[in-house]
Amino acid sequence: MNNIKLTRGERFKDARIERNKHGKQTMDEVTAATGVPKSKIWALENDEIDRGVDYREVGKLAKHYGVSVDWLLCISEHYSPNADVQAAAVYTGLSVDAVHALRQISKASYIEALNDFLIHHGHDFAGEVFLFDASLKIAEAGLDNIEQSEDYSEASVYEGYLENRAYCFERYCRNLARDYGIDKLIERAKKLKEKHYDLEIKNYKKTERFANDVKRLIEERGAGNE
Repeated sequence: MNNIKLTRGERFKDARIERNKHGKQTMDEVTAATGVPKSKIWALENDEIDRGVDYREVGKLAKHYGVSVDWLLCISEHYSPNADVQAAAVYTGLSVDAVHALRQISKASYIEALNDFLIHHGHDFAGEVFLFDASLKIAEAGLDNIEQSEDYSEASVYEGYLENRAYCFERYCRNLARDYGIDKLIERAKKLKEKHYDLEIKNYKKTERFANDVKRLIEERGAGNE
């Protein structure tokens, strides 16, 4: 759930189902493992105020799931209970998952290659991300203008432009392109393009040319039936 702020209830549920170090578990299974009543787990996951839940029970759940108490309570955006991982995430701005991924790279003896890339190409990558973000904002503003003006003639141009940017940026990171919402912008451009085609057909039907084309087709069919 990148770039999405989760509520307290969503975090408790996400911890049990998605981030749980024991794998996805039911509330009953968590109760059996931790001793925290199912009713309290349900209340926490549904953002309900339960004065019977104390920090010791939250601590038990956090320890069982393998996440930090601060993350569960919306105090921190970094779910890892490991202080070093949290510090790395805060310092770099990376997600906890990204920090873990970098750690795995270092364990696989690729650390020298990673260091070399970051030192020599990190600024280039950051610049590409900045330009990508700026280009999407420009495209989004263009689509807004198309919708407001109801002139859909340029929609296909934006569709092609966005698809090109998606293709180019996937050389660096496929998931990042999706996180920036480019798929939604492409779909929006396609719908506006369809509106343009529908409008052209509607306007064409109002013209004398359309009436003449229909008349000619009727005559041709009549001649073919003789």
